[in-house]
Formats: sequence, C-alpha cells, structure tokens
Amino acid sequence: MARILVLVLVTISSLLPPIASQQAATKCEYTRHSRHRYKHPVGVRKIVVDASGAGDFVSIQQAVDSVPEGNTMRVIMQINAGTYIEKVVVPASKPYMTFQGAGRDVTVVEWHDRASDRGPDGQPLRTYNTASATILANYFNANISFKTQWSMMMNERPECTFVREVRRRTGKKGCGYGLVHHAAAADTVQGQAK
Repeated sequence: MARILVLVLVTISSLLPPIASQQAATKCEYTRHSRHRYKHPVGVRKIVVDASGAGDFVSIQQAVDSVPEGNTMRVIMQINAGTYIEKVVVPASKPYMTFQGAGRDVTVVEWHDRASDRGPDGQPLRTYNTASATILANYFNANISFKTQWSMMMNERPECTFVREVRRRTGKKGCGYGLVHHAAAADTVQGQAK
C-alpha cells in the first residue's frame, strides 16, 4: 500500500512579551485594529508534556484542559520529543499559550480525520472539522510540527486543515496570522482574523 505522508510544519515565530507587571498595554501596530490594546500576561507557568509519562501530562490536550478558563498567565508547554496522536483544540477562553516542541523533526502532533469520516452525530465531518489542531485563542505561539497522511490508492485528496485557525497577536509585531507552511498543494487552510 502506497502511503504518502504530508508533513506540515507550523512555525509561528514571535517574541514572548515581557512580564505584565512591568508594562502597560501596548497599542497594536496593525492599523485596521487601531483600538485593539495588547494586554500583557501576568506571570509565567511552565507545563511539561511527555508521551512516555516523564512530564506533568502525557497528552497535549490534557495539558490544554488543565489551563483555567479566562487564563491571564503565559503558559509555556514544553512538549518533549515524541509523536502525539491526538486532536488538539485550544479554546478562545484560554489565551497566552505557547507550544514549544523539542524540534520540528522530533516533536509531531498527528491526527488523520477525513471530510468523509462520520462524526458523533453520524454526519460527515466535512473539511472544516478535520483539523489536527484548532487554535481559537489569542496570543498563541508555537514551534511544533503537525502531520497527516492519506492513501492515493483510495483516490483521497489531501486536506490541509491541520491548523484550522491560527491567530497571533503581540504588541511588538502587530496583529495577524503566524506562518503556515505545508509541503503539498492543498485546497484549504482556514482561518479568519477578528
């Protein structure tokens, strides 16, 4: 069986903002959002995710779920080397998260949903719901790889919805998307700025 792997590298480069107690809100440089004020996080919390059990959590989603709603701290998730086979959702109510992998070739998140797969309600998932990672939170940073695969034997088309929405807003760089790089031609990478 011929399997083709598509490796999607999501590298969102940004500087972590200084500790909140040291600076007031900074005005966003992106003119369309001229009234948007960047609010610095208060403090830093570090969480270690390790697939072998040597960290605080064994899955990325468990670590995300441990962050409280309305989070105001910068949460740095040190994700140790390994392959994490899971679907990751960072809700809008949990801002200021950083996914820091051990290296783009050794820390990989993968999930293999297809638009034709059935969801819990028995209906097809459709492309929009097949993302390996859905990032809805503001002030998100990442240095990690997302991977998917599909079978050419089944005449499937690759769907690049690995990161459905990536929004990054920092006071120093302005508001907008991080960079999404994918190795194969694809029909969708979805997201919207708010």
